[in-house]
Amino acid sequence: MSNDNNLNISKLREHINRLERFLNVWEQLDEEILTSTNSASNDDNGRLLTDRHEILEAMEDVCNEFSGDLRTSQINMLPSYEYNVDKSCDNQAYCAVCINDLVSKELIRKLPCGHNFHAECLDKWLQSHETCPMCRTRVIDG
Repeated sequence: MSNDNNLNISKLREHINRLERFLNVWEQLDEEILTSTNSASNDDNGRLLTDRHEILEAMEDVCNEFSGDLRTSQINMLPSYEYNVDKSCDNQAYCAVCINDLVSKELIRKLPCGHNFHAECLDKWLQSHETCPMCRTRVIDG
C-alpha cells in the first residue's frame, strides 16, 4: 500500500475513534437524562439537552469530515499515469473538464469507463460529483 493510502486509512481510523468517544459521551448523557428526569431541575434538564445537542453537532462534523476523507481516498485510488501523446491509443486527446488538450508528461487519471482527464481537473470534479464528466458512469460511492 502506498503512503497516501496508509495516511488515509489512519485518518479514517481517527474519525472512527472520535465518533466512538462522542457515542460514549452521548450514552452517558442519555443515562443521566433518564435517571434524573423526575428529580432534576429544569435548569439541569436544559443543560443536559444542550450538552446532548452539542455532542450531536460535533458528531455531525466528524461524519462530514469522514465523508470528505473517504471521498478523497476513493479518488486517490483511481489509476493515474504520465501522459505520452506519441504512445496514446485513445482518441480522446483533451480533458473534458477544462477543455484543454492532454499534453505529454502531464499527470492523467483514467476512469474505469476509459475516459482520461488531467488528474487535478478530475480530482476537483469528483469532490462534488460521483460520475464521469463525459458519460456519467458512476465512479465513486457517495
